[in-house]
Amino acid sequence: MHSQLIEKAKDALHTQSVENRDITSVSVSLDPEVIPLAKEEIRKFRARMKELLTQSQAPTKVYQLNIQFFELTTPHEGEPK
Repeated sequence: MHSQLIEKAKDALHTQSVENRDITSVSVSLDPEVIPLAKEEIRKFRARMKELLTQSQAPTKVYQLNIQFFELTTPHEGEPK
């Protein structure tokens, strides 16, 4: 399912106006010890957005909110993947 949604996001990048989509990213260098905190903040953000976006009594559109948080660093030889 996630792979399909990523493909749909790629399609939206080319077919939807910037008024109808928001596709952005940020790359950061971090201490791995903050990863659990980052994941918790992402969970809270997702919950807040769901609450905000589902308040309408008469929704007419369906949108998808995807959040990806993954390592870009290639592990050095001998390090766990």
